[in-house]
Amino acid sequence: CFSEAMLGIIPGWSGVARMLVKAGLPNAAYMAELGREVKAGKLKEIGVANEVVNVPLPFPRKQKTDRPEVDNAEYQKALDAHDEETGLLLLPKALELATCPVDKVSKVMEKDRRNMDEGEDVSAEIARRANPENYAHLWGRPLREVQEEIGKLGRPLAPQSIKALRGLLEDYDPSTFDEYAFVQREMETDARLYRDPRYRVGVVAALEQTVADFREREESRQ
Repeated sequence: CFSEAMLGIIPGWSGVARMLVKAGLPNAAYMAELGREVKAGKLKEIGVANEVVNVPLPFPRKQKTDRPEVDNAEYQKALDAHDEETGLLLLPKALELATCPVDKVSKVMEKDRRNMDEGEDVSAEIARRANPENYAHLWGRPLREVQEEIGKLGRPLAPQSIKALRGLLEDYDPSTFDEYAFVQREMETDARLYRDPRYRVGVVAALEQTVADFREREESRQ
């Protein structure tokens, strides 16, 4: 999941560049602009992942009793055990991929790659979610209290993030793509967004699990 557009920044350390190389422009834009979680199987379909390993281990849950110190210790033990068991499933496949001939590595050819936005009016959703006024009746409210409304609208997107992403992607041409130069632009664009007051709004909303108010502040115009 590229969640940066819900914070007010962009994936600034070659995240977008690697998606362009591996999954193509439509999928890179889809992932960066919408901020949706993409499951492992879908990532393989679009060329991001080479293999998917099933891990049939439920993630540990922390118990809540009247002894929080004991709960924390037991939870940490459960996390360590989960990490160990998961590693024993993943590492053999990773070693197999790392040592097999290149032509044996599963990959998706460009002509066979699926676009995740097929059948969806993604542009309309992005425009709706990137308009702060659509959330005026929800600003600052806890997400758990407005699940139904957020389910219909989607989580708000920072308009400055969407504008920055589109500026990066508008001139993309795979035939002349210079990944190093693109990553430099990507990092510089991301760095500028950290200075926008709306970035702090997005971070606070994410930490407090509330609905962000991404209206432009006077400071961001200076």
